[in-house]
Amino acid sequence: MIAPSRLLAGTRIIEMAALGPVPFGGMMLADMGADVIRVDRAAEAVSSSAYEGMDRSPINRGCRSIGLDLRSSEGLRIARELIKSADVLLEGFRPGVMERLGLGPGECLALKPSLVYARTTGWGQEGPMAQAAGHDINYIALSGVLSAFTRQGGQPTAPLNLLGDYGGGGMMLAFAVACSLFAASATGEGTVLDVAMVDGVASMTSQVLARKAMGQWREPGTNFLDTGSHWYDTFETSDGRYMAVGAIEALEGANRKAQVVGINGSKEAVELIKSGKLLASGDFNGFIQGCIGTEIAVRNLHKEPTPKEVMLKPIVIDKSNSAPYEVPVEKRTCPTLQSLAAK
Repeated sequence: MIAPSRLLAGTRIIEMAALGPVPFGGMMLADMGADVIRVDRAAEAVSSSAYEGMDRSPINRGCRSIGLDLRSSEGLRIARELIKSADVLLEGFRPGVMERLGLGPGECLALKPSLVYARTTGWGQEGPMAQAAGHDINYIALSGVLSAFTRQGGQPTAPLNLLGDYGGGGMMLAFAVACSLFAASATGEGTVLDVAMVDGVASMTSQVLARKAMGQWREPGTNFLDTGSHWYDTFETSDGRYMAVGAIEALEGANRKAQVVGINGSKEAVELIKSGKLLASGDFNGFIQGCIGTEIAVRNLHKEPTPKEVMLKPIVIDKSNSAPYEVPVEKRTCPTLQSLAAK
C-alpha cells in the first residue's frame, strides 16, 4: 500500500511565490509527496526580514525555495529551465503578469507540452472584475456565502480567510491539479487551469441552494445549521468558556430520554447549559449526552495546545507552537490486493 505522503512522489511542482491559496495548495500537494520548489523574488530571498518566521511556518513544509530576478535574462532563463523540468506550475498573480514576464501558458506549454499550468485569482482570468483588487472577504461576499454567517438580526461575520483563500482557492487548486496530473499521465497533454476563488466558494453552497430550492432554507440566522436552532449552536458554560452543541442524531430520541430524567425536552436541557447551571465545559454527565447529542468544548486556537486525542499527529514547530498535520493520515486498515487474492 502506498502511503499518502508518497502518492505524488516524483512529481515536481514550481510554485511562484504568492499569498493565500497558492502556498496552501502547494502545501497540500507537498504533503502528498510532491517536490515543491517556490520561486521567490531575489531581493526577498536574501532579506532576513522579508520572510521572518516563514521557515517555521507549516504552510512551507516540504517546500524548497530559490530566489530569482524574473526581470533579468539570467533569472528568466533559470525559471524556464525549472518549468521545463516540472509537471506543474502554480501561480497567483493578477491576470497578465506571467504573460508580461514571458512565462504565460503558451510559452510554458511550449517548453513542456504535458505541463499542468494552474493559476488562481479572486475573480478569474477574464471578466469585468479580473483586474480588480480583492481579498477573501470580498470574494465570499460576492459569492453570497458571507451573508450566511449571520445571527438573526445581526451583521455578517467573516470566518477568517478559510473559505475564499483556502477552501474555494487552495483546496480547489490542489484538487484541479491532481485531476489534471491524472489526465496528463494518460494523454501526455497539459492543461491550463483557471481557479477563481469566487467560483470555488460559490460551488460550496450547493447544499444550501438545494435546500432553498426545496423551501427548506430561510433567512440567515433562522436555519438549523446557522444558529437558528437550539440544538446546533454554541453556549456559554459556567467556567466562562463555550460549548459547541450538535444534536442532529439525537433529535428523534432526545425528548423520550429527557423525560426519564425529568427534563422537558432537549431545548430545556440546552437552556441549562445557556444559564450556566451545569458544571465546567469539560465535565458533562450521561443524561446530557443523551439529551443533546455531541457536545465539544470550543478550543481556543491561540492559547490551548492541540488535543492529542483528536489531532492524531500534530507537528511541533517549536516549544511554544504546533501545527496541523498532513492529511489524509496513513491508515493501513484496508486489505491489500494480494491478501484478497490469497483468499
